[in-house]
Amino acid sequence: MPRPSFGRSRPTANLVTPGARTEIWFAVGECSLGSILVAKSERGICALFLGDDPDALARELQDQFPRATLIGGDVDFDQLVAKIVGFVEAPSLGLDLPLDVRGTAFQGRVWQTLRRIPAGLRMSYREIAEHLARKYLWKLIVSGWHRGMGRD
Repeated sequence: MPRPSFGRSRPTANLVTPGARTEIWFAVGECSLGSILVAKSERGICALFLGDDPDALARELQDQFPRATLIGGDVDFDQLVAKIVGFVEAPSLGLDLPLDVRGTAFQGRVWQTLRRIPAGLRMSYREIAEHLARKYLWKLIVSGWHRGMGRD
């Protein structure tokens, strides 16, 4: 599966104006956690919301992507929602879908870290933050060492 790409430091234009000139297909299903809204852009899954009120989930999608054209899903899209509901019910089965992840470089690093946590393993926010800090500090040390090596 292709990995999402993230910018170096600034948010993407789509983060500032989410869904600008974008078509987003969506559908609402039901799972053991309540209603689930799945939304997909041409690049992949761009939103997944859980809640008790399907109408509130649709409003949340409109709020998240105010400039997008929202299109109700068709039979094929309903099959995608069924796959995601199956994953919610049995995470150990795994699920490999294209994702449309947008954000800053830091948000991208957080997302990649979260994706590497195996199903069923729990990590606290602190553990995730410590992992991110270790990787970031290592890069700073290596970067500084390389810069220092070029000077005499």
